[in-house]
Amino acid sequence: MAWQDTMVQMLRVVIFDLESTPTYSDSRLEEMLVASAHLVSQDIDFSTSYTIDILGQSISPDPTDSSDKEFINFVVLKAACLADQSTLRSKVNSAGVSVRLGPSAISTSNNVKGFEILLNQGPCSAYEKMKWEYELGNANAIRAVLSPFIGNNFDPRSLGGGGGVEGKQGYR
Repeated sequence: MAWQDTMVQMLRVVIFDLESTPTYSDSRLEEMLVASAHLVSQDIDFSTSYTIDILGQSISPDPTDSSDKEFINFVVLKAACLADQSTLRSKVNSAGVSVRLGPSAISTSNNVKGFEILLNQGPCSAYEKMKWEYELGNANAIRAVLSPFIGNNFDPRSLGGGGGVEGKQGYR
């Protein structure tokens, strides 16, 4: 049961649920991790084939035994994304509540904007970026091929069209 200990703690750190009385119970986070493992295994092809039992709350083989860091990181980020989406749904349901009493006013509509930013720039975004990089493999080599060449002797004026610059004929 090593994955439950390691991955639940990682998920708590990512979603900032580290208070003395946390928002989510360990069993709820395990449910999110198993559901996320199922979604991730459908989304990404790993070298290890995992069996995910949603009703039995199990992942086998245990990814922490083989130190499958990619699978662990993907599952934790996906679970954090699901937790944030759940929190956003709860906040949206209570959004738009505005109370006024004399000069005092309370509004909850701004809370939703913060969670929307979190979804666009938090674990969901990190998951998609990491997935893209994982599927490409060595992204550094691709960047080197696709980036423009600039050498020590490169003169962009020599690329001009039409009449030459300093006696050089440009491309037509």
